[in-house]
Amino acid sequence: MTTPNIFNFATQELSQDAFICWLVACAARAEGVLQQCGRDFISTLMMHGREQYGRPCVVNDVFEPETQYGCIDVYFQARVDGSLVSFVIEDKTETTMHSGQLNRYQNVVRRDDRQEDEFRLVYYKTGYIYEDERANAEKAGFSVFGAEDMQRFLL
Repeated sequence: MTTPNIFNFATQELSQDAFICWLVACAARAEGVLQQCGRDFISTLMMHGREQYGRPCVVNDVFEPETQYGCIDVYFQARVDGSLVSFVIEDKTETTMHSGQLNRYQNVVRRDDRQEDEFRLVYYKTGYIYEDERANAEKAGFSVFGAEDMQRFLL
């Protein structure tokens, strides 16, 4: 028997954006278990693909997520292990990146007037991730977070 994957049902990108924003909003203003779940999600995004993180991060001061900030699917800031981090999440379902969008999104956050200590760039895709797509996202500095990664987080 296989574990159901919520993203088999939330196949539209806006549904996924909403779910991501909901988790981040829980981290920002919920209490108890929901707040901890949201903060654990942010910690997971921060640690994903980074060898130097052998433990969960401490997440505090989460700011409300924004959609379509400079055309970025999901943008938010949080204090992680004492550093203010801007998170840029490019969300895909079955399509792939196009038109240099990953580089454009990096430029948006690098040139805006918001202060941060670092950026965390996440290419979040619940459909099949092609090897060249993964390579291009990673070359642009994005961590590739797939459906299997989200499923592991949820379990």
